[in-house]
Amino acid sequence: MTIAPSNELGAGAARNAAVRSSRGSLLVFMDSDTLPADNELLVRIIRKAEELGTFGGLGGPIRLHPSQAWNPVAIADHYACWFNWTESRASGVTRLFQPTTFFVMPRDVFEQVGGFDVRFLILEDCELQDRVIAANKLLYFDRSLSVFHYARGSLLQSCKHSWAWGPPFREYFLEHPPLPRWLITGKRRWFWLNLPSIFWVRLGIIFMKTRREPWARMLYGLPFLLATVLAWSLGATFGKGSGIGGAER
Repeated sequence: MTIAPSNELGAGAARNAAVRSSRGSLLVFMDSDTLPADNELLVRIIRKAEELGTFGGLGGPIRLHPSQAWNPVAIADHYACWFNWTESRASGVTRLFQPTTFFVMPRDVFEQVGGFDVRFLILEDCELQDRVIAANKLLYFDRSLSVFHYARGSLLQSCKHSWAWGPPFREYFLEHPPLPRWLITGKRRWFWLNLPSIFWVRLGIIFMKTRREPWARMLYGLPFLLATVLAWSLGATFGKGSGIGGAER
């Protein structure tokens, strides 16, 4: 594949260039640290797309690679990132975005909404799918379409990544309405008072979403999960910069 030359940087710009160089009517995005869970994934994607007919986007479970099944740091890193995209989640229409770690989209919908906004260096997949939903296109999650993902096996790497994702999460979700009632948002200097709530709410959501996952594995990675979620919470509270590139919601 020849990538079209571009002065723009970032994952969104790279994906836009790849789409311009492609010819298919169905786009499948998959990160470099991701691979199909089996050799029939693309066949099932095509069949599912034909079954749905008109749709805005499609995704499935993001699973920890089997080689890391009992690496406690990788377990923690994986569930801290992908707690919403487990095999135990029901298939069907969803309003939750599907990360471009693995995401399927019709070309005509991609072109209709204008592709990825290159101003977003982080959360560009979430922002794109916000526009897909605004265009009255449906997103689907199908538990039969799963991929393996290699998690970070170093606690330092996991915590650095979680810290880096804190500020864009705060800017995209916490600093815009509707806000959770427990957020103290009157003046930015008081925002640090939200740290305990941000940590415990995030941890509670992870436990709720992964309650059907193997409990022994979760327990094995728990100390590292606590550290990773704390790093994310500190980033969301005190971190500077966002990677959103000045784009407005």
